[in-house]
Amino acid sequence: MNRDNFGKILPFNMTSASGGGKIIAVTSGKGGVGKTNISANIALTWAGEGYRVLAVDCDLGLANMDLILGVIPQFTLKDVLLNDLPVTEAITHTAMGVDLLPAAAGEEDLANLHPDKQLSFAQLLKGLRGMYDYIILDTGAGVHSNVTHIAALADYVLIVTTVEPTALSSAYAMIKILGNEKQPKTIGVVLNMASSGREGLSAWQALTSLTRRFLGTEPEYLGHIYQDSAVPKAVQKTYPLVKIYPRSPSARCIQATAAKIRSAVNKIKTQWTRTPGDSTTGSEVIRWS
Repeated sequence: MNRDNFGKILPFNMTSASGGGKIIAVTSGKGGVGKTNISANIALTWAGEGYRVLAVDCDLGLANMDLILGVIPQFTLKDVLLNDLPVTEAITHTAMGVDLLPAAAGEEDLANLHPDKQLSFAQLLKGLRGMYDYIILDTGAGVHSNVTHIAALADYVLIVTTVEPTALSSAYAMIKILGNEKQPKTIGVVLNMASSGREGLSAWQALTSLTRRFLGTEPEYLGHIYQDSAVPKAVQKTYPLVKIYPRSPSARCIQATAAKIRSAVNKIKTQWTRTPGDSTTGSEVIRWS
């Protein structure tokens, strides 16, 4: 499906109506940056604050959020999108207060959704807005069409990256693609696995120097998440970080990031725009120092 036609096939506006839940897509330009771990822990942070939260595993071919949330789902998005199961029957209630709409691992049909199934997915998300305060879409990694189509459905897009040059370059590519959508998104960036605040800020400055120069925009900086020993320990135990090590530096950073996203998504007023007269037709030479 051509990305340029995506906005044309939706016979409705995905924008949240008054009183409807907000949709946040958590994505990344490349794998291995901790995106799913952050998605799950942000969802748990909000649920712990008393909000109704739905996590949707949108890594449609490589699902694993069910492992992090400690559930074995009976039904998945495959049953909803391909077998016409009502979406409410596929939602799994977890003991941690977050509801999960799981995907199925290793399903090629889900990894490469037909355009009419992409439309069905958009429609079911619109219907779920009234049931939750926040819906978190944990997308797959990369800049292929399935990921960018799903991110385009959100009110707010969180891009997870690290300080590594390849991750920053991929984050830049994702920002560029999302900025070219028919309805550009409000975008935030978080630097994961940072050894210090200074390292995270330096990487952020390198990224935004390029987005300002070539794209005429600067996504919102949501800070950094420390790399500490609590993260691999939680992963090894297959238990969410904010539940098992809530006072660890990394958990506190995630909690702070969750608060910033909630504040930002509740007051979205403007769309992402290019600087008037800015040209993006030139060659982009990207160097990371």
